[in-house]
Amino acid sequence: METKTIAQYAIGIALLLLVVLGLINLFTTSDKLKESKRLIENVLNETKASKAILEKQAKTIVELQQLNRELAGKVNQVDSINTLIKSNMEASFARANKNINAIRTTLDNIQAPVIH
Repeated sequence: METKTIAQYAIGIALLLLVVLGLINLFTTSDKLKESKRLIENVLNETKASKAILEKQAKTIVELQQLNRELAGKVNQVDSINTLIKSNMEASFARANKNINAIRTTLDNIQAPVIH
């Protein structure tokens, strides 16, 4: 009987030791889960911040595209105006050249009195 009691004590102590080890492991796992939760929350916060930045960038890109279209329209308008100015200048230079040629012809036809 004494052997049976010693075996029961040994089994009881082993079970108690297993329970204590299980509780320690449980608390360690709980701490690791808390740390994991904290890290996941940090990642979620960083992701939300990144999403906000990306949304602002997308909005800025759309605004820049609109400004680019407006600028292209203004450039086309200025090009048209420059083409008109160039055409007017060419016509003015052609008229001026015609007038200069007419003046030369007139001057060539004028005979100065010759004084002897």
